[in-house]
Amino acid sequence: PEGQLGRLSKQKRECAIAEAAGFPAGPSLRERHYTPLYGPFDGLVVAVGKPGKEADPNRANPNLNDMTPTLLRNGRDEGFRPSFGDVFSALQDYAVSTDGMDQASLHVIGALLFRNAFMLDHAETGHGAWRYQPPEEAVLFLEGLHPMIAGVPVRAFLHLVEALALNEDVKYNPPGNKIRAIGRQNTLLTCVHATSVLLNLASFGGFLDGMSRGRGVAPLSQQEATQTFKLLRWRGATGTGAYESLILDSLRPHLGTDVRALARLAGIADPSPKKKDRVSYVFREFLKTLMSEEELDRLLGCYNLKVVRVDDRGALAEDVSFPSFREQELVLQNWSTSPLRDLWGLPFLFVVFSVSDSGTESMLGAVFCA
Repeated sequence: PEGQLGRLSKQKRECAIAEAAGFPAGPSLRERHYTPLYGPFDGLVVAVGKPGKEADPNRANPNLNDMTPTLLRNGRDEGFRPSFGDVFSALQDYAVSTDGMDQASLHVIGALLFRNAFMLDHAETGHGAWRYQPPEEAVLFLEGLHPMIAGVPVRAFLHLVEALALNEDVKYNPPGNKIRAIGRQNTLLTCVHATSVLLNLASFGGFLDGMSRGRGVAPLSQQEATQTFKLLRWRGATGTGAYESLILDSLRPHLGTDVRALARLAGIADPSPKKKDRVSYVFREFLKTLMSEEELDRLLGCYNLKVVRVDDRGALAEDVSFPSFREQELVLQNWSTSPLRDLWGLPFLFVVFSVSDSGTESMLGAVFCA
C-alpha cells in the first residue's frame, strides 16, 4: 500500500508486542520456557524462550520482556542463537552461495524484509495474535534458487528473522508505551539497507556512516527502499485497480486531442512530423504535465508504456516495436535474471492514437494489460 507504512503498522505492532510480553517465562536462563511460533520446517520449529539474557536480574537494568529466538527440534533447543549481525553475514553468504547466478534472490529477500518491517505480510490468526505469512510465491522462488540460508531452510530463516524482529519490538516498545520506529522497524530496515549494499545499489561507506551515527542501525527510508527494490513499487490491483483508474481518469479529458495540441500543452514547438517515434515522444512529454517527475518514474517503473497508432479500421498503422533478443542470449541465460524476464515481468500500458485519412493523429484511449 501507499502512505505512511509506519502509521499503518502501528496497531499490528501493538497487538504483537502485547502478546509477546505475555508469553510465559521459565525460572532462570538455564530453564527457559519456550513458546513455539512457526514451523516445523524440515523438523525445525521457530520459538522464543523466556527469560532472555537481557532479563537477567544480575544486570544493571534488566529488561524483563527480552526473549531468546531459537530453533527447536523435537522440542529440544538446537542452541542456535542468531543475532542481527548473523543475519547480515547470512545475507552476504547467501549472495555468494548462488555463485553469481543472479541477484534476483537478494531483490526478493530485500523486499520481504522491508514488508516485514511494517508487518505487511502478517495475518491475525487469533484475537490479538499476528503471525508472519510471507508470500508463498516469493518463498518458493528463493527455495528454487538456493534452499538454505545460514545452514537452515529458507522458511526457517525468514521466520527466525521475524522472531528476532518481534523481540526487538517487545524490548524497546513495552506494552502501553508509544510505538516508535526503534525496534522491529529500524532493525529490519537496516537489513534492507545491507541488502541494497550487497546488490551494489547503495554505498557501503554510506551504510557504515549511518551505522555509526545511528548507534548500530542505518535504516533505509521507505522512499529509498521503494526506489531501490522494483518489487516494492506499488501498482495497485492488476488491470484497472485504484492506481490505474487514477491514471486513466487523468487522460480521459484529453481523449480526441491531436498530437500537435498535446505537443503545445507539453511546451514542444515542433513535434518533428518526420520522426518515426514522434507520437510516443510527444505523449511522454505530455505526461509530465499531468504528474510529477517522481510519479512518472513510478509509472514507467511499474509498467511498460507502449504508444501505438491505428487506422480508421482499427488495424495497426505500424509495427509495435519490442526489443529483439538473439536466440543464443535466451538459451544461455538464467531465466530469473534474463533481460527478457526483466522486460516482460512488468504489465503494459497501451496508449492508442487513431490516424485519419488526412493524417491527423488523435488520442483514442488507453488500457492497462497485466
